[in-house]
Amino acid sequence: MVNQYIGMNKMSTARIQYIAPLLILLMVGCLEPFDPDLAENYKNYLVVDGIITDQPGPYIVKINRAVPLDQVDYENSAVSGVEVIIEKENGITERLFETNAGIYQTNMIQGEVGKRYRIILTYKGQQYQSTWEKINASAIIDSLYFSVEAKETTDPELDIRGVQFYVDSYGDLNSVRHYRYEWEETWEIGVTHRAYYDYFGNDVYGFTSNPLHRCWKYNSSADIILGTAEGLSEAVITRQEVAFITGEKERFTRKHSLLVQQYALNEDEYFFWKLLHESSKELGTLYDKQPATITGNIVNTTHPDDVVLGYFSASGLKEKRIFVLESHGLSQIAPCNPDVEILLKSLMGDVYEKNLLRAIANGAIYYQAVEVPGTGVVGAVLADPDCTDCRTKGGDLNKPEYWGY
Repeated sequence: MVNQYIGMNKMSTARIQYIAPLLILLMVGCLEPFDPDLAENYKNYLVVDGIITDQPGPYIVKINRAVPLDQVDYENSAVSGVEVIIEKENGITERLFETNAGIYQTNMIQGEVGKRYRIILTYKGQQYQSTWEKINASAIIDSLYFSVEAKETTDPELDIRGVQFYVDSYGDLNSVRHYRYEWEETWEIGVTHRAYYDYFGNDVYGFTSNPLHRCWKYNSSADIILGTAEGLSEAVITRQEVAFITGEKERFTRKHSLLVQQYALNEDEYFFWKLLHESSKELGTLYDKQPATITGNIVNTTHPDDVVLGYFSASGLKEKRIFVLESHGLSQIAPCNPDVEILLKSLMGDVYEKNLLRAIANGAIYYQAVEVPGTGVVGAVLADPDCTDCRTKGGDLNKPEYWGY
């Protein structure tokens, strides 16, 4: 979310420069390229992204500085050394600790439905604070389901097939009407050939209890996803689209999981996210809607004219997870023909062990042993890691606790 604020701010500032050139273009009746000097027109605004919910923490607050639009590396935008405090309306406060540059985390505080909270920041002699925000209960996620669909692209002859996930939520007369959604996906990947042996260091190798053929990968939502039941007598949301996921990177070759998070929003926060969403989606030509600077609910109390971007949110949260157990024809493991090397004791004699260890040290995987009935192991088969070690695909060997089998 922080990067979305940063990009929005940079575009908002630079786009102000479009007005005069646009009038000139209309008068001369022709279009010419216009390249604003983004580095000179952006403002180094403070960007705050934080939330507290009614679910157990820890809660995270991220603090950055806005950077020019043409910069894609945000690592240097993180703001360290900020005193960050979350305050409850009855006076209870908790100071957050910085876990990484610009990332601050709670330790004990627990959000409660019906209670109000605000954030207070102190940085370089200046103080910032949000408005008081009340945690409203989220409607229950009644069902999370999916269907395999084809989506149109800019090419009329090309559709993209994938899994579209939907949410149905049901509240009562007193439930809030506006919601924001995030999702996290986990999927299992594998390799063509399972390696039964591993190198343990110190010239020791043997049968492995932690094979390298099964890994897990992770991804999360980046778009702003909003749902509303405005105008309805009850907080009923049906067939809310939350994620469309294709079969890239073996996502549905094995088992796939999607966790959906539903945040209850008050009206002010809903319109903040809606405006931010519209601004991020409708930028691209001189004739697009010109966005305003979206400041959120945080102000600089030391210098009120100083613009602060972002939002401190207090939201009721509901979650639901679903598993997709079939590929639905969306993804297959790419065939892999490893560059196999066979080492035989009978041909190498005393240098067999030395050559085997050298090959492993150079990155080869001890794929399997060569055995002869009545004789035992007479050699080793080595293979390329791309075909035997799922970590080469960016996978993690640690199985998630919610995965089951």
